[in-house]
Amino acid sequence: MGKQARLKRERTANRERVVTLYGELAGPILLKQFAPNCCINGTRVFVETMKHFDVPARAQVVSFEVYNARWIARMTAKGSCPANDAETQLWIADGAWALGAIASDGDDFPYHVIGVANGVLVDSAFGQVNRPAKNIVVDQVLTAKVAPDFGTPGSLCSGQLAGGCYVIYKPEQNVAFEHISGWQKSPWNLAVAAEMIAAIRARL
Repeated sequence: MGKQARLKRERTANRERVVTLYGELAGPILLKQFAPNCCINGTRVFVETMKHFDVPARAQVVSFEVYNARWIARMTAKGSCPANDAETQLWIADGAWALGAIASDGDDFPYHVIGVANGVLVDSAFGQVNRPAKNIVVDQVLTAKVAPDFGTPGSLCSGQLAGGCYVIYKPEQNVAFEHISGWQKSPWNLAVAAEMIAAIRARL
């Protein structure tokens, strides 16, 4: 193998390792400074961390939905979601539960922000959906492989998680978050990124 080919392989492997380590290490570090619903701050930390390690990364606005295993079972049996509020209440009484961030009238920014790097979706604020009483038990940070076209209209990222929950991410074309204070390169965002960088460097 030539020198250039070897360097390219090493760079690719290093990028994969950096993204993997972020997913493993970021949760406790983020939660020392931010609330579990820190999607904008968390994604800024992610982008700054990846930038330090020369890993191309971007923010992506999404709507997303999370369903517990009972909801999926009911939906699979019926072949569709509940037809109305009354049926929804019957499902809930049976233990089904669903939540998410979906566009609705009257909300300034009704979406969710995640990061994408090296073909991986990184949700630094997935912990906000944690509902143990509803059989939705998740980590603060979720990572998932995405197709190269993720972010284009009509693209999706979906799949089943441990415990039977199901998540769907749908890219949106809204960039209003860029004007929100949590997205700025503030001292606290950069301080958390610096701690994240140090934690990853210690494991490389």
